[in-house]
Amino acid sequence: NTLDVCRANDHTWLASLTTAEIPYRDPSYVIPEKHSADPAVPGKPVISAAANLGNMTVTMKWKPVKNANGYRAEYRKAGASKWTVAGTSAASYVFKGLYVRGCYQFRARALNTEEGVTKEGAYSSTKNLYMKAAAFKVKKLKKKVRVTWKKDAKASGYQVRYSLHKNMKNPKTVTVRGAKKTSLKIGGLKKGKRYYIQVRPYKTYKGVKYTGVYKAKKSVKR
Repeated sequence: NTLDVCRANDHTWLASLTTAEIPYRDPSYVIPEKHSADPAVPGKPVISAAANLGNMTVTMKWKPVKNANGYRAEYRKAGASKWTVAGTSAASYVFKGLYVRGCYQFRARALNTEEGVTKEGAYSSTKNLYMKAAAFKVKKLKKKVRVTWKKDAKASGYQVRYSLHKNMKNPKTVTVRGAKKTSLKIGGLKKGKRYYIQVRPYKTYKGVKYTGVYKAKKSVKR
């Protein structure tokens, strides 16, 4: 036992403390470093992914995310398990060296790093791209418009969209299934109005649809 004698005002108290009551600290224990505050978890980015078939790149963009001071952009080829990862402090990233007719998935997440501690936000939704466009023509018929395009043997089908606006605002989209189909007649158009039309292929792989590039734009007046 350890005995402590306390004196005050000529009075004496005798206190005892058994060895079993003495706290033990493991000499290998390291007191964790204290941080002023844990980093806040950043939000979830909303991304876009645009392919450039001229130089075979894809540009990912997103708006700055709350509580984020960095981002991780990722992509992988269809069917692959491993993602190619790139870190950036900007709200965009360009992936290079992609292949024509390749199918790729893209995603991003936000990071918040303070005093060596990093918190990761949730992943964005995934964008699935097929690195191919479609050459097409538009012909005005008596009551309809016919759109024809060049066959893509690797495609699973095509998407044709048309709008009254040159910037393709509020478009209507028609999906044509099957690579062998190379034309579509569009009816119900307003007489005297000009329509803008685009075509792109798409490819389905293991149940996932990869959409091609709306490259050109043609117009026709009904």
